[in-house]
Amino acid sequence: MTKTVIVTGSSSGIGRDIARAFVERGDNVVLNGRDSGKLADVAAELGAAERVATFAGDIGSPATGSELVRAAVERFGGVDVLVNNAGIFGAKPFVDVTEEDLDSYLNGNLKGTYFTTQAVVRQLKQQAAGGSIVNIGTVLINHALAGLPASAALWSARAACTR
Repeated sequence: MTKTVIVTGSSSGIGRDIARAFVERGDNVVLNGRDSGKLADVAAELGAAERVATFAGDIGSPATGSELVRAAVERFGGVDVLVNNAGIFGAKPFVDVTEEDLDSYLNGNLKGTYFTTQAVVRQLKQQAAGGSIVNIGTVLINHALAGLPASAALWSARAACTR
């Protein structure tokens, strides 16, 4: 059975490879990232235009989650899976993190996951067929590295994973 999957942060790295795995399995995928050019490149690379949609937007904005769901529903008829992969990693020592840095971490890592999940859960309830939500974090939450100054990113990633 073909599933429709939303993958945030899918314009590169892990998100791109997650999207590739779903496409190779025969599923429909909605790609998300901030850069529309990168998203177009990934969509072309996946080579299944009939099963791939894109939406460029900042995941920290509540509107982005709603637009991702809208794209999935309009193009493929619904949503079955959400992979919250988008996140911001800032390698900065704790004492150097500014309010702007912290806001960026919280918007991308916590609010983005929260609001996108809300939008998907609303759709899943409307569909009344269930679904799956996968939240991706970092191993640094449980296994910090002394030489890697990333305390604010660790804190916000932990908050996103423990809500």
